[in-house]
Amino acid sequence: MEVVADASVIVKWFIEEQDSDKALILRDRHISGVMTISIPVLALYEILNALKESSIDEGELRQIGVSLNKYGFKTYPIIGEQEEDHRDSHEV
Repeated sequence: MEVVADASVIVKWFIEEQDSDKALILRDRHISGVMTISIPVLALYEILNALKESSIDEGELRQIGVSLNKYGFKTYPIIGEQEEDHRDSHEV
């Protein structure tokens, strides 16, 4: 199973917010291989930017950045590129 998560869902893994418990369930299912989390290619930047605005210090933010790269998210391009690729794949 594949789910698409935006940055706000993944931010909830690191900051206690409403529905953080649900976001952590998604994380655990991704880690265990029950599902794959897909994110827009720019989501990692959005996540780190949101966390930078919180009370997380720079050292912890760097650790989170390394951690995020290890999750093995499936990424997809911005819509403009995706539409272009889609059209090209059907041209004869």
